[in-house]
Amino acid sequence: MIIPNGSDLFADPEPAGSSPVMGHSRTAALVRDVILGGQDGLVNVLGLVLGLAVATADSRVVLTGGLAAMLSESIAMAGVAYTSRGAEAGPASSARRRAWAAFVVGSSTLLGSLVPLVWFVLLPIADAPYAAVAAAVVVLFGAGVERARVSGGRMVRAGLELVAIGVVSALAGYLIGRLLRAPGA
Repeated sequence: MIIPNGSDLFADPEPAGSSPVMGHSRTAALVRDVILGGQDGLVNVLGLVLGLAVATADSRVVLTGGLAAMLSESIAMAGVAYTSRGAEAGPASSARRRAWAAFVVGSSTLLGSLVPLVWFVLLPIADAPYAAVAAAVVVLFGAGVERARVSGGRMVRAGLELVAIGVVSALAGYLIGRLLRAPGA
């Protein structure tokens, strides 16, 4: 996100004398962290809510499970980002940079989790899974395109790659729910 003075709102301030290449690597790191958290939250919660929806046909159960997964996953991913940045850069990694990475990944996980979950609030349980999958496909494709735009890859291929990962993961959750379906669900 660019703010009026032209600086990148999401990047750490660049040290004096830094190059444009360094700025690009920070943008790439930001995109990596947003995709890491967002994709993780979206795909995990999508698989979970699809499985619960088909197993129980109970919106309350789906929302309870989805919200629990959303919050625990967001906290866990923020922690992973914080500790992995410390391991990645060693003792030289500043607590500020690690905290920023944790915030970005944790927030992205939370937002990604909302993509499939919100449909179970807005729609009847019979319709919500279809909307959740459709929204997930759109968001994952867009994230893949953005990743390719920043890294120079092939946009359609990158979009389809993230969609394939999401759909296969969601299918696993759905199949488990189908296998363990409650009687009458």
